[in-house]
Amino acid sequence: LDSATLVVREVALAAPSLLYVHVAAIFGSIWPAFRDARAAVRQSAAEALDAVLQIVAERPSAARGGWYAAARGEALTALRSGSAEAVHGGLLAAAALLSGGTP
Repeated sequence: LDSATLVVREVALAAPSLLYVHVAAIFGSIWPAFRDARAAVRQSAAEALDAVLQIVAERPSAARGGWYAAARGEALTALRSGSAEAVHGGLLAAAALLSGGTP
């Protein structure tokens, strides 16, 4: 998971147009990294989500609201869970939402 989130973040920074067509797939698969037992993986996932949200915020799209809603829902679900790892991941996701250019 750590490698995947690092690749997403780097591609988002280096080639945002290339990554934009894969935003739906990223939003569909990034959430387990926010519940990983390793804090480094959760941090990497948050950095990747932040980079993806910045790309989403820069481009008009009918799906943008759905992506933000999905991210909010995942963050809230994690915050309501009982595990410390998931709560930490939820806080990181919420921070990415706040800094990721929310419209």
